Amino acid sequence: MMIRPATAGGRACPFRGAVGALATVLVSAWLPASAQVGQGRVQSVSIPLPGRPLVVRIADLDGDGRRDLVVAHLLRGVEPPVRCLSVYRQSAAGFAEASPPRWVLDPRAGALFLGDLTAAPGVEIGFLAPDGAYVYEREGEAWSRRPRKIVHLPTFFGTPMASDVADWTGRVDADGNGLDDLFVPTGRGIRLYLQAPGWRFGALVDLPLVPERAPAADLAAALGAGHGAPALFLTSACALPAVADIDGDGRSDILFIQGDRLVTFLQGADGRFPEVPSDAVQVPVLREFARKDRLEISRAQLADVNRDGRADLVVTKRYGNLGDFGSIETLFYFFVSKPPASGDPHPRRFYTLHAPDQQIRLQGFSPQDPEFGDADGDGRPDLLLSQVTTETWGKIIQVGVLREISVYYYLHLFDPSRGRFSPSAAWSRTVAIPTQRIDGRSATWPLAYIRGDVDGDGRIDFVEVSGRGELTAHTGRPMYGILGPDWSFSPDDWFRFELEGRPEAVAVEDLNGDGRVDVVVRLDDRVRVVLSK
Repeated sequence: MMIRPATAGGRACPFRGAVGALATVLVSAWLPASAQVGQGRVQSVSIPLPGRPLVVRIADLDGDGRRDLVVAHLLRGVEPPVRCLSVYRQSAAGFAEASPPRWVLDPRAGALFLGDLTAAPGVEIGFLAPDGAYVYEREGEAWSRRPRKIVHLPTFFGTPMASDVADWTGRVDADGNGLDDLFVPTGRGIRLYLQAPGWRFGALVDLPLVPERAPAADLAAALGAGHGAPALFLTSACALPAVADIDGDGRSDILFIQGDRLVTFLQGADGRFPEVPSDAVQVPVLREFARKDRLEISRAQLADVNRDGRADLVVTKRYGNLGDFGSIETLFYFFVSKPPASGDPHPRRFYTLHAPDQQIRLQGFSPQDPEFGDADGDGRPDLLLSQVTTETWGKIIQVGVLREISVYYYLHLFDPSRGRFSPSAAWSRTVAIPTQRIDGRSATWPLAYIRGDVDGDGRIDFVEVSGRGELTAHTGRPMYGILGPDWSFSPDDWFRFELEGRPEAVAVEDLNGDGRVDVVVRLDDRVRVVLSK
């Protein structure tokens, strides 16, 4: 699991240290009493780092059922820059290791990945270099300082960055056989190495990227070029693959987005993937019109919005004219995966991309991508959206007179009778942010999550990184009125901790296997972990 960036429309992102320095674990009980609530309900640990974090990955490295932290970071005050890896293992007592394994990251490393790919015990920490893939294997309680090469292949990461490293993938089982596989990006596409029993790669599949100029006639038709579609543009970005079942056959498929195109590779009944795309199609709402006076940002994510076992496509589009704050809007498009109709000319296309199944429009800017969680306990995911109104936005920038601004959260319940989210919000929350918190590079926008239960009562809870630099949780609670049972989130804090810095990425998931979600926050010089009890 990667930690998602705590920024507008954030995506999986890298985390960043003094040679030989040992990280000291500071338990939050040492913080001022005014900065915390609910200390007896959770264990909160602040892990200082010896430099700026670049990447944080969460995984059970040793098979004990508890998730550990792999942190790539710089070393503070060292020139030229030195990149290091530190491993913070979780014990029954939590994260309390004062001297974590730490070593200098190989200078050839361009991107990090995790996987159980060799016969060495536990999960390997790997990196992609210009000439292939390497892994650090476990040796007792530590990791070998000499990486082992497991794949020889020129990769996309031809020139490693001296003061950064990309976050590639966590553990991936692309074909569903219970063994970790490896995606390696190249200049022409992505090569997939499928692991077979015996710690060997049993099959190689080249997943080509869609040609960016002069596509073949059949591909041009698939992209809609025969119907007036604009010319495809060149891009130097590396497509990040996603693994999900989109056709409902119970087998994982592979998808990636390249520019404004969705490319899919459907897994066959024999467990194999095709070497040509099952489908490659332009997604109109992903097109971005580049103009110096216009803001236009499009992002895509996968979520099973109707719980039918198929991954659906969700696109968030933020756009408007710069200088005209009333024109800024955020649109959310939902494309539900469904079998093609009989006789459809595209029998392997499962999204109707020219006509979304649902569209929700918010006036203003949404600082966060959509969140999904079963808030009302009916077994179906609900939708959490955020909004900063254009009126407020204009006052901040044009006048600068407000001391606080408001961010609004709206929760839309899924309506099974209509197969979509209710157009009106069933619950809302307004939070205030001091304007100095959103100034420049130190901006701290609030973030909210409905990903699980923090208090163990079986109901989804509301976890929030506030605009005041605090991490809080509000428990879900049932309510009973004249119209029958209802629900809400408690206004009281289940826990509240000061974060001691600007949040850069957040993960909300169960780290210790107790069925309750925990929280990991990447800050600019440390990692904060809150474990539910």
